[in-house]
Amino acid sequence: MARESYIGFQLMDREPGKKTDKWVVYSTYTGEPLGEIVWYSAWRRYVYQTEKPLVMDAGCLEDIAEFLNAKMDKWRNSYSNNNKVMG
Repeated sequence: MARESYIGFQLMDREPGKKTDKWVVYSTYTGEPLGEIVWYSAWRRYVYQTEKPLVMDAGCLEDIAEFLNAKMDKWRNSYSNNNKVMG
């Protein structure tokens, strides 16, 4: 049986001049924003930043990790396709 998720992700409008997307992470139970998924240049990857101290169980953290991994896979594929040398 699939587990119910209490975490949702909403794509935000891209800020002018920015190359990467940003998502709000929110509670599907209350609708309250919990944090953001943003590009962290120093690590060259998407990361999760919290709005405030939070309490999460393993299921919530798994949802965030799965989302981050999917976005990194998409970024890697896009980056790879955009940087191929044409022969």
